[in-house]
Order: sequence, then C-alpha cells, then structure tokens
Amino acid sequence: MTAPDAGASPGRRPAAAARWKHLVSPNPGGWYDLATEDTGAVPVRLFLTSALLEDVGDGVYPQIVNATRFPGVRMVAITPDVHVGYGVPVGSVILTDATDGAVAMGPVGFDIGCGMVSARSEVPAQMATPEKRLAFNRAVLGRVAMGAGAASRTPLRRLERPEFEAICRGGAAHYVERYGSRFDRHRAERDRIPVDDSWEVPAEVTPN
Repeated sequence: MTAPDAGASPGRRPAAAARWKHLVSPNPGGWYDLATEDTGAVPVRLFLTSALLEDVGDGVYPQIVNATRFPGVRMVAITPDVHVGYGVPVGSVILTDATDGAVAMGPVGFDIGCGMVSARSEVPAQMATPEKRLAFNRAVLGRVAMGAGAASRTPLRRLERPEFEAICRGGAAHYVERYGSRFDRHRAERDRIPVDDSWEVPAEVTPN
C-alpha cells in the first residue's frame, strides 16, 4: 500500500500551495493548527516555531496533503526537522485508525542508520513494559550493525549484488521465499521498491 503522489492528484497543485503558511493558527497547546481546503477534515498539527515555519520548503505542503489522504488517517503531526521526503514529509507522524489504517514508513526516510520494518507480533500490547522494550531495543542493536566499519551479523551479511537487487525488486515476498521469515505485508506502506526492469544499483551504493 503506497502513499498518494504529491498533491494527491497527478499534475495538480494543491489549491492552497501558495498561501498555506498564512492559514496556520497558533494553538494554546504549543503548536500550529493547519486547516485548508486540501487537508479537509484531517487535523494537522505543526510542532514548529515561527522561524522554523518560515523556513519550511515549498515542496513540503503538497506532501502534507498526501499525508492527510493516507489510508485510515486520523491526524498528521509535523515535527521540527520536517523536510521533503518520499511521498510524505520526513519529519511527520501519521496517526491512523487501528482497524482500517496502515503503517506509514515513508516519514522515517532512507538516511544512514534509518532502519525500517513492519512486523506484527503475537505479544499483547500490555506485555510491552518499558523494561522489556528497552531489552528488545538492545537485542536489535546487538544484531544490526551501525557506524563506520561495522559488519552485519544478520543472514544478509554476505549479500551479493544480484541478491541485493532481487530483494529490492521482489521485496518481502522474495525475502520470505528465500530466507523463510514472516512479514505482515498487508499493513505496510510499501513492501518492495518499485523499480523499472532496467534499474541497477547506483555505482556508489554497495549492498554490504
């Protein structure tokens, strides 16, 4: 499931694109509220100072509009580090309905050290105590390599270029078939990278 393209209508600029910053209103809670003809009934909260709001790039607003049209969306929050992302802004939080919504991974971005995965667990939410969450995070960091010169300790640590491209093209379905893991693909924003048949890994990118 993917987020809509910029502006929600291909080739069409959002109606309030040129004046949206003039339509925000300060909220006593410490954020700005944004309501335009493009965002509709979805609440949008901007956690920005007046200076940060002024500096927000023109390309962000169409992506805010995209976020308000995400499946099952209930609210969109914009954080101080907001910038243009992949369909929706990096530096945004998309709150969706627990039943009809989807997991939006696009706002995380694809920067160095940004790890993204959508996984459904059989563990009840009330079992995820702060202590257990901390232990889980430490266990993940013990397996996922980060930092200059770090080496992966996952089954993909010796991944060759052809297999890297196969995972990009085939996504979760290919990974499950090849490595036998389970993914809940139905609640993920995107389970593969849509690329043309002629696509190749850029020369400066290595799979390891």
